[in-house]
Amino acid sequence: ANAVATINTDSTVSVQVVRFGSSASTIVSSTVIDSQATLDGVVAAISGMGYTGGLTCYSCAFNAATAGLGFGADDTTLVNMMTDGSPTTGGDGVAQRNALVAAGADIISFEAINLNASTTAFLKDSLAYPQPGVVAPPYPDPITSNGWVTPVSGFGDIETALKQKFIAGGIAPPTTVPEPGSLLLLGLGMAGLAGLRKKRAS
Repeated sequence: ANAVATINTDSTVSVQVVRFGSSASTIVSSTVIDSQATLDGVVAAISGMGYTGGLTCYSCAFNAATAGLGFGADDTTLVNMMTDGSPTTGGDGVAQRNALVAAGADIISFEAINLNASTTAFLKDSLAYPQPGVVAPPYPDPITSNGWVTPVSGFGDIETALKQKFIAGGIAPPTTVPEPGSLLLLGLGMAGLAGLRKKRAS
Protein backbone atom coordinates (compact mmCIF):
# COMPACT_ATOMS: atom_id res chain seq x y z
CA ALA A 1 0.00 0.00 0.00
CA ASN A 2 2.81 2.44 0.84
CA ALA A 3 4.50 1.75 -2.48
CA VAL A 4 1.28 2.09 -4.52
CA ALA A 5 0.65 5.42 -2.76
CA THR A 6 3.62 6.86 -4.68
CA ILE A 7 2.34 6.25 -8.22
CA ASN A 8 1.31 9.00 -10.63
CA THR A 9 -2.25 10.39 -10.49
CA ASP A 10 -2.28 11.86 -14.01
CA SER A 11 -4.42 9.18 -15.70
CA THR A 12 -1.35 7.46 -17.20
CA VAL A 13 -1.62 4.41 -14.94
CA SER A 14 -4.32 1.78 -14.47
CA VAL A 15 -4.20 -0.52 -11.43
CA GLN A 16 -5.73 -3.90 -10.71
CA VAL A 17 -5.20 -5.78 -7.44
CA VAL A 18 -5.92 -9.47 -6.96
CA ARG A 19 -5.20 -11.51 -3.85
CA PHE A 20 -4.42 -15.15 -4.45
CA GLY A 21 -3.49 -18.30 -2.62
CA SER A 22 -5.46 -21.47 -3.34
CA SER A 23 -7.69 -19.34 -5.57
CA ALA A 24 -7.80 -15.71 -6.69
CA SER A 25 -10.14 -12.84 -5.82
CA THR A 26 -10.16 -9.30 -7.19
CA ILE A 27 -9.58 -6.62 -4.55
CA VAL A 28 -9.46 -3.67 -6.98
CA SER A 29 -10.89 -3.92 -10.50
CA SER A 30 -8.87 -2.24 -13.24
CA THR A 31 -8.93 1.44 -12.24
CA VAL A 32 -7.41 4.45 -14.00
CA ILE A 33 -5.59 6.56 -11.40
CA ASP A 34 -6.89 9.99 -12.39
CA SER A 35 -6.86 11.77 -9.00
CA GLN A 36 -5.43 11.58 -5.51
CA ALA A 37 -8.85 10.47 -4.26
CA THR A 38 -8.87 7.52 -6.67
CA LEU A 39 -5.36 6.53 -5.61
CA ASP A 40 -6.33 6.84 -1.95
CA GLY A 41 -9.21 4.41 -2.56
CA VAL A 42 -6.88 1.85 -4.12
CA VAL A 43 -4.40 2.25 -1.26
CA ALA A 44 -7.20 1.78 1.29
CA ALA A 45 -8.37 -1.40 -0.46
CA ILE A 46 -4.84 -2.82 -0.41
CA SER A 47 -4.41 -1.85 3.25
CA GLY A 48 -7.65 -3.64 4.08
CA MET A 49 -6.70 -6.94 2.48
CA GLY A 50 -6.60 -9.79 4.95
CA TYR A 51 -4.31 -12.79 4.82
CA THR A 52 -6.37 -15.85 3.94
CA GLY A 53 -3.63 -18.51 3.88
CA GLY A 54 -3.99 -21.52 1.63
CA LEU A 55 -1.88 -23.02 -1.11
CA THR A 56 0.06 -21.27 -3.86
CA CYS A 57 -1.75 -21.13 -7.21
CA TYR A 58 0.29 -19.36 -9.89
CA SER A 59 -2.23 -20.37 -12.55
CA CYS A 60 -5.06 -18.70 -10.58
CA ALA A 61 -3.12 -15.44 -10.44
CA PHE A 62 -2.32 -15.42 -14.15
CA ASN A 63 -5.91 -16.32 -15.06
CA ALA A 64 -7.20 -13.44 -12.93
CA ALA A 65 -4.82 -11.01 -14.60
CA THR A 66 -5.81 -12.18 -18.07
CA ALA A 67 -9.53 -11.88 -17.30
CA GLY A 68 -9.40 -8.56 -15.48
CA LEU A 69 -6.92 -6.35 -17.28
CA GLY A 70 -7.71 -4.28 -20.34
CA PHE A 71 -4.89 -4.62 -22.84
CA GLY A 72 -4.81 -1.67 -25.23
CA ALA A 73 -2.55 -1.54 -28.25
CA ASP A 74 -1.11 1.76 -27.00
CA ASP A 75 -0.57 0.57 -23.44
CA THR A 76 2.53 -0.94 -21.86
CA THR A 77 1.42 -3.68 -19.49
CA LEU A 78 3.70 -5.15 -16.85
CA VAL A 79 2.45 -8.03 -14.72
CA ASN A 80 4.28 -8.44 -11.43
CA MET A 81 3.84 -11.38 -9.06
CA MET A 82 4.93 -11.31 -5.43
CA THR A 83 5.33 -14.82 -4.08
CA ASP A 84 6.85 -16.50 -1.06
CA GLY A 85 6.35 -20.04 -2.38
CA SER A 86 6.57 -22.38 -5.32
CA PRO A 87 3.30 -23.45 -7.00
CA THR A 88 1.52 -26.07 -4.87
CA THR A 89 -1.84 -26.29 -6.69
CA GLY A 90 -3.13 -25.64 -10.21
CA GLY A 91 0.05 -26.78 -11.96
CA ASP A 92 3.18 -24.73 -12.60
CA GLY A 93 1.35 -21.80 -14.26
CA VAL A 94 3.32 -21.93 -17.52
CA ALA A 95 0.26 -22.40 -19.77
CA GLN A 96 -1.60 -19.59 -17.98
CA ARG A 97 1.45 -17.34 -18.23
CA ASN A 98 1.54 -18.03 -21.96
CA ALA A 99 -2.15 -17.08 -22.23
CA LEU A 100 -1.43 -13.83 -20.40
CA VAL A 101 1.36 -13.04 -22.86
CA ALA A 102 -0.95 -13.86 -25.77
CA ALA A 103 -3.54 -11.47 -24.29
CA GLY A 104 -1.07 -8.60 -24.41
CA ALA A 105 1.23 -8.57 -21.37
CA ASP A 106 4.45 -6.78 -22.32
CA ILE A 107 6.47 -7.67 -19.24
CA ILE A 108 6.10 -10.27 -16.48
CA SER A 109 8.28 -9.81 -13.41
CA PHE A 110 8.45 -11.13 -9.86
CA GLU A 111 9.38 -10.43 -6.27
CA ALA A 112 10.83 -13.71 -4.98
CA ILE A 113 10.28 -13.41 -1.22
CA ASN A 114 12.84 -15.55 0.61
CA LEU A 115 12.58 -18.27 -2.06
CA ASN A 116 15.06 -21.07 -2.61
CA ALA A 117 17.39 -20.98 -5.60
CA SER A 118 15.45 -23.52 -7.67
CA THR A 119 12.11 -21.69 -7.39
CA THR A 120 13.79 -18.35 -8.11
CA ALA A 121 15.44 -19.89 -11.20
CA PHE A 122 12.07 -21.30 -12.34
CA LEU A 123 10.49 -17.84 -12.10
CA LYS A 124 13.39 -16.29 -14.03
CA ASP A 125 13.80 -18.97 -16.69
CA SER A 126 10.22 -20.19 -17.25
CA LEU A 127 7.76 -17.48 -16.22
CA ALA A 128 9.46 -14.10 -16.60
CA TYR A 129 8.69 -12.43 -19.94
CA PRO A 130 10.25 -11.55 -22.32
CA GLN A 131 12.91 -14.20 -22.12
CA PRO A 132 15.68 -14.45 -21.21
CA GLY A 133 14.66 -13.46 -17.71
CA VAL A 134 17.20 -11.59 -15.59
CA VAL A 135 17.75 -10.76 -11.92
CA ALA A 136 17.03 -7.11 -11.10
CA PRO A 137 17.98 -4.50 -10.14
CA PRO A 138 19.55 -3.31 -12.31
CA TYR A 139 16.48 -3.28 -14.54
CA PRO A 140 16.65 -4.17 -18.24
CA ASP A 141 17.45 -1.29 -20.57
CA PRO A 142 15.18 -0.88 -22.41
CA ILE A 143 12.88 -2.08 -19.66
CA THR A 144 10.68 -3.99 -22.10
CA SER A 145 13.57 -6.18 -23.30
CA ASN A 146 13.55 -8.80 -20.50
CA GLY A 147 11.33 -10.08 -17.73
CA TRP A 148 12.98 -10.11 -14.33
CA VAL A 149 13.02 -11.47 -10.79
CA THR A 150 13.85 -9.32 -7.77
CA PRO A 151 15.01 -11.45 -4.81
CA VAL A 152 13.54 -10.04 -1.58
CA SER A 153 14.78 -11.30 1.79
CA GLY A 154 11.45 -10.86 3.57
CA PHE A 155 8.04 -9.15 3.57
CA GLY A 156 9.54 -6.05 5.19
CA ASP A 157 11.58 -5.38 2.02
CA ILE A 158 8.63 -5.45 -0.41
CA GLU A 159 7.86 -1.73 -0.10
CA THR A 160 11.38 -0.70 -1.14
CA ALA A 161 11.47 -3.23 -3.99
CA LEU A 162 8.12 -2.05 -5.39
CA LYS A 163 9.00 1.65 -5.11
CA GLN A 164 12.16 0.99 -7.11
CA LYS A 165 10.17 -0.93 -9.69
CA PHE A 166 7.52 1.80 -9.99
CA ILE A 167 10.22 4.39 -10.56
CA ALA A 168 11.91 2.12 -13.10
CA GLY A 169 8.56 1.70 -14.85
CA GLY A 170 7.98 5.43 -15.05
CA ILE A 171 4.75 5.18 -13.07
CA ALA A 172 6.07 6.95 -9.97
CA PRO A 173 8.26 10.05 -9.76
CA PRO A 174 11.98 9.41 -9.13
CA THR A 175 12.01 10.56 -5.50
CA THR A 176 14.50 8.11 -4.03
CA VAL A 177 15.97 5.56 -6.45
CA PRO A 178 15.85 6.73 -10.06
CA GLU A 179 15.69 4.06 -12.79
CA PRO A 180 14.17 3.81 -16.33
CA GLY A 181 11.03 1.79 -17.57
CA SER A 182 7.22 0.63 -17.56
CA LEU A 183 5.05 -1.58 -15.17
CA LEU A 184 2.08 -3.90 -14.01
CA LEU A 185 1.89 -6.09 -10.86
CA LEU A 186 0.77 -9.53 -9.46
CA GLY A 187 1.20 -10.91 -5.94
CA LEU A 188 0.64 -14.15 -3.98
CA GLY A 189 -0.29 -15.40 -0.54
CA MET A 190 0.04 -12.52 1.94
CA ALA A 191 1.01 -10.23 -0.88
CA GLY A 192 -1.60 -9.67 -3.55
CA LEU A 193 -1.94 -9.52 -7.26
CA ALA A 194 -1.78 -6.05 -8.64
CA GLY A 195 -1.70 -4.83 -12.17
CA LEU A 196 -0.53 -1.48 -13.43
CA ARG A 197 -1.00 -0.37 -17.01
CA LYS A 198 0.94 2.63 -18.17
CA LYS A 199 -0.75 4.44 -21.07
CA ARG A 200 1.57 5.94 -23.64
CA ALA A 201 1.02 9.61 -24.30
CA SER A 202 -0.89 10.23 -27.53
